[in-house]
Amino acid sequence: MGQGPQKGMALRCSKNRGVGSGLTHSERAKEKSDPMFKLCSEIEQMIDLERVMEERILNSRLEFALKEILEITKKEFHDVKTC
Repeated sequence: MGQGPQKGMALRCSKNRGVGSGLTHSERAKEKSDPMFKLCSEIEQMIDLERVMEERILNSRLEFALKEILEITKKEFHDVKTC
């Protein structure tokens, strides 16, 4: 039985490819020119970018929520103080 497309892609998209991977310079150059390698590399970059964007969105939402809470707290403090 052969490998499924996901297993094959996972093996070919390994981030451990590089100087310390045991590949020769010509093997690395051949791999980099492979369309599948380029596609995998772009997919990995997009996934990394997606994670960064999700983190920034979460930070923005948290910052907004904290500002709202602070404003409510200030308002309630001033309301209690003036009573």
